[in-house]
Amino acid sequence: VVALLVAPRPSALQAQGVESRVPPTPIGIADRSWAQFGIGSWKSVRISKEVFSSDGKLESMTIQDGTSTLTAVDGDRFTLREEVTLEVAGKRFDPAARIIERGPYNETAEQEVSTRRLADATVTISEHEYPAQVHAITLSDQKSKWISTVHYAPDLPPFFLKRHTICTDLASGKVNYESTVEVLALEMPHRVLAEIKPTAHIKTVHIQGNLTTVTLEVSCGSVPGHIVAHTAKKVTADGRLVERSTLELLEYEVASKQVEARGLGRPRLLGKRRSRGNP
Repeated sequence: VVALLVAPRPSALQAQGVESRVPPTPIGIADRSWAQFGIGSWKSVRISKEVFSSDGKLESMTIQDGTSTLTAVDGDRFTLREEVTLEVAGKRFDPAARIIERGPYNETAEQEVSTRRLADATVTISEHEYPAQVHAITLSDQKSKWISTVHYAPDLPPFFLKRHTICTDLASGKVNYESTVEVLALEMPHRVLAEIKPTAHIKTVHIQGNLTTVTLEVSCGSVPGHIVAHTAKKVTADGRLVERSTLELLEYEVASKQVEARGLGRPRLLGKRRSRGNP
């Protein structure tokens, strides 16, 4: 972990609520999970999902194999081509493809973004304090608005150490959902295919209506998209299990940014092809 400077304590004026003299626009704050890699980088994952009926019986099970490939990077904006194959009750459907474009705040082209740096703070992870910048990020489109408060550490993967988001419907003013994301542990060893790599463990709690989804993710900064595993469950307000899912990494490959920048044709892939199972 890169050594970090300890964040200064808030001044007396800040403690009294007076606006601090910090830059109004966050510099360098961005989702780095794809834009940091070379064009041509890709990963394949498998998501297994179970849905349960009101009496607790298994109602359906689906298996989704997806491959995401980085096709373009423009500054902090990136474009992915995603191909998905779905299997339901033993029947496999033809792959479907779509193009995904995202900006530095994971926003779509239709969403407007405004940002504001609020202050400096510390985030406690496994009894250690880490300095972070606190930012307010607002996304909006014609129907909804997303307001997030994030704790961002530019030198500490996975960078976004905490995030609280409220999504509201613009027409009614009602809350569509509320989510809280927090990093639980850093530099945790985790088997990523045939290698042991340092990872971050992340917990997300997503509340929508009377349903709560809890997701535990494993994030590895050297893998495109970063997420290499997850477990999730969705429950009702009274604790009844509605759905649960797991994600596993099948394969991935990282393309060289150096070769891409020189314009030498097809990007060279770094290292051997990572394949599922034992080496």
